[in-house]
Amino acid sequence: MAFNAGAVVGTLGAALIADRGHLKAATVVSFLLAAVAMITLSTPQPRPLLLLASAVAGFGALGTQALVNIYVAHAHPARLRGTALGFSLGVGRVGAIVGPSYLAAVAVLISSPQAGFYAFVVPAVLGAVLIGRLSSDRRTVTTAQDSGTSAQQPTGS
Repeated sequence: MAFNAGAVVGTLGAALIADRGHLKAATVVSFLLAAVAMITLSTPQPRPLLLLASAVAGFGALGTQALVNIYVAHAHPARLRGTALGFSLGVGRVGAIVGPSYLAAVAVLISSPQAGFYAFVVPAVLGAVLIGRLSSDRRTVTTAQDSGTSAQQPTGS
C-alpha cells in the first residue's frame, strides 16, 4: 500500500513542481529518489523508515514515468510529439518486459539478498544522468509547409 500511495502522492507533488517550471529538476530528482529508496530498502531499517522508503520507491518506479512523458512532450515539436511519446513509452514497456529477467540475472550473478535492490539503482541513476544531460532548450522545427519557406529552420530558445 505504501508503494502505491507513494506513487500517487509523489506524482502529484512532482507534477506541481514541474508545472512551476522545474520539470527537468523534478524528473532528475525523482530518478535519484528512486535510487536512494532502493538503497534504503536493501538495509535493515525501522518499520516507519521502510514504509517511507517503499512510498518513495513507488513514486520513483511509477511516478517518474509520468514526468518522463511530460519531458518528452515538451522537448519535441507538435508534429513529432506523438511519435516521440510512443517511442518513449515503448522503451518503458521493453524495460518492464526485460526487468524481471534482468533481476533474475543479477540475483544469479550476485548471491546477495540486496542484489535485487541494487539492480534497480542502476537504471534509476542512468535515467537521472540521461535526463540531466538533455538540453533544456526547446527547439521547434518548422517545415516549408508550416512557414511558407523552402528551408527548415530552428526557432525558439
